[in-house]
Amino acid sequence: MLISRELDYALRILRGLGDGDMHTMRALCEEELIPQKFAYKIIRKLAAADYIHAVRGVGGGVRLTADLSALTLFDLLKVFEPEERVNHCTAGGYCCEWIEATQKPCQTRAYLADLESRLDRELKRDSLATMLFGKQ
Repeated sequence: MLISRELDYALRILRGLGDGDMHTMRALCEEELIPQKFAYKIIRKLAAADYIHAVRGVGGGVRLTADLSALTLFDLLKVFEPEERVNHCTAGGYCCEWIEATQKPCQTRAYLADLESRLDRELKRDSLATMLFGKQ
């Protein structure tokens, strides 16, 4: 599935941080109904991508640092699934044993590559701000 549980939780975290304030992990997880054991792993990935700033310890928490109007679901997907493809054969440099053996073009690969291109365009169409808050 394209939208994994991890990506769903990441969207919830970004939604919860949309006010720009510092939030404790506990409050964020309670508000967005995210199990804390998953949230820490997701927070690390979001922080590594510079989407959020996380402060550990007493008085710590997480705060949104990215401009969600400049990011798309495609961008977020690449944080969590950098090699996500419709099929492995659509990846650049993929060597298909069937094409090599038959010396024929593969209509399936062409179709899947086109599908992936259309899907990428849709994932890039709207900002995360629009998706999460209805902002243009």
